[in-house]
Amino acid sequence: MGLQGQPSVAEGVGRIPACTRKIVQAGPDGGLARLRRGRRREPLVEVPRSEARPFFMDKRPPFVSVGNPVPAATDRPPDWSKTLMRKCAVALVLVLANAPSVLAQVAKDLAIENARAPAVTDTRTVNLPVYMTIRNRSDKDERLLAATTPYADRVELIELRNESGINLPMAADVLLVAPGTSLDLNPLGPRLLLSGLKTPLKAADRFPITLVFEQSGAIEIEVLVDAGAAGQAHRH
Repeated sequence: MGLQGQPSVAEGVGRIPACTRKIVQAGPDGGLARLRRGRRREPLVEVPRSEARPFFMDKRPPFVSVGNPVPAATDRPPDWSKTLMRKCAVALVLVLANAPSVLAQVAKDLAIENARAPAVTDTRTVNLPVYMTIRNRSDKDERLLAATTPYADRVELIELRNESGINLPMAADVLLVAPGTSLDLNPLGPRLLLSGLKTPLKAADRFPITLVFEQSGAIEIEVLVDAGAAGQAHRH
């Protein structure tokens, strides 16, 4: 018997059923030892504090980025000033593209300004005048020899000739632009005439035309169809 009439450990084990007695036995020091069938309890090994490594269990799901990647901490922030300037430049190009063609289309020694044509209001129109200003900045005579466009069968050079005291528009072989002067193609003077117009051209349309000069060679320009342009398209 143990102290104060309590059974000892050995006696207590003798009273435990046989199925439990196999796994609970009295240890040599009077305590209870737990034994598991087929396993041996390994002694604990103390690890020096200098070799111990912290261990953290992070059960949070991994971060998945959808869309634009998240910039690293070392990435520089975007330069908003350059981005704003780039957007302004694109907007300026779009504005100029939709503005009337009053800007000069410059070659080496020539400046061609305000190339325009009246809008076609009648689908039966076959002839269309074209106006512009040609500036000769060289010290030599410049001559316009011919012109072509995919929008008409041919382009005629027209000049005014005095016939019996009347100035009449007549076909010309060349149009002369003297050195340091300008040639103004307008409804009351020399002009270009598109004959055999292939498609109606409405206001705000643009079409290309190639001018062939004696000194400067071929120069392609863009003509704006302007509802307010002087002169009228007509049919024959």
